[in-house]
Amino acid sequence: MHILMVTGEYPPMTGGVGDYTRLLARALIRNGLRVQVAATTGTPTTGRGGPDEPEVLTLPRRWGRGHKLAIARMARAEPDSWIHVQYQTAAYRMNPEVNRSPAAWVAQGLRVAWTYHDLLPPYLFPLAGNALRQRVTLAPGRTSRIVISTNREDADRLAQAGIRAEVSPVGSNIPIAPLKPRERAELRDSWQAQPGEPVIGCFGLAGRTKGLQTLVEAARLLKSRGTDLRIVIIGGTPGASDRSNAAFLQSLQNAIRTAGLEDRVHWTGALSDREVSRALSACDLMVQPYTEGASTRHGSLMACLDHGCATITSTPLSDGWLAPGVPTVPPLDFLALVSRIACLAASPEKRAAAAAAARASAADRSWERIADQHAALYAAAA
Repeated sequence: MHILMVTGEYPPMTGGVGDYTRLLARALIRNGLRVQVAATTGTPTTGRGGPDEPEVLTLPRRWGRGHKLAIARMARAEPDSWIHVQYQTAAYRMNPEVNRSPAAWVAQGLRVAWTYHDLLPPYLFPLAGNALRQRVTLAPGRTSRIVISTNREDADRLAQAGIRAEVSPVGSNIPIAPLKPRERAELRDSWQAQPGEPVIGCFGLAGRTKGLQTLVEAARLLKSRGTDLRIVIIGGTPGASDRSNAAFLQSLQNAIRTAGLEDRVHWTGALSDREVSRALSACDLMVQPYTEGASTRHGSLMACLDHGCATITSTPLSDGWLAPGVPTVPPLDFLALVSRIACLAASPEKRAAAAAAARASAADRSWERIADQHAALYAAAA
């Protein structure tokens, strides 16, 4: 069976959808499937670099009619082929043309699978109503033979629209790299953390939904109460060309300065997977306070759980996937976050219990299991 993965981003371009596509493609190859990736990155992308690396075919950045034709041609060139689109409207620069493509492929007799990484609608034109934008967002789900959601809450919303979606959560996008005690101490020293000082990490692209402002407000209150923390923001920042991202980052920097935390916050910038893993392991506590609640769509959270980090996160959007013992707080509730951080920072025993709960939460979300689920879906819908 041949799978042609279509994505709007792919490594070395940063982004969760790109990481997800690469890791799923590699796991499917290990599962015995033939996989190619068509990436609309516009610039040359990493090609085949090992036995489990897919061939990467680079397409122009802006989606258009030529993309539909090229992808259809690639799929027809291989026997027993699927076109599988990894969809998040931001990854395609809010362009609705990708949403219209499945209908054209299906009309040509091609098999299409569609994974919703979220249900945010694309841009259409000024004053386009929400109903029209939602119709464009849902159109691929009504046409594709297989529909997948990375989280239960979006699957429920799709069901309300009459679309049945399988739930396949995101796995960790960061392989675990070993970190010796001496190396851990050296890394913490590079962050200017003092001996015995709690180091609080937050991992992921530093966008507005990560809850960083909630963390800063909690750290400000903890400082006023005499608790000094070292905050390490692990990862890069969204593109500065996006005005809303630039405005958010400026607002966040202002909040850090107003709180008097400029010498307490360390930004790592973009790191390799190995460096991210080592940074996660060097922190005492991870705080992932997503503004809209924790979800299985968050690869950054899955990485923290998979590494066995004691992790505080937001109350999940849907029940049943976090193991008992993972500490949670309501979204945007910095007072509850203050209490949780103070409790865990002061107790190695409670951090150890939270770390064990984190490992239990990640136990059934390996890429091998995710690939097995996908392979079964392809076979059942063939």
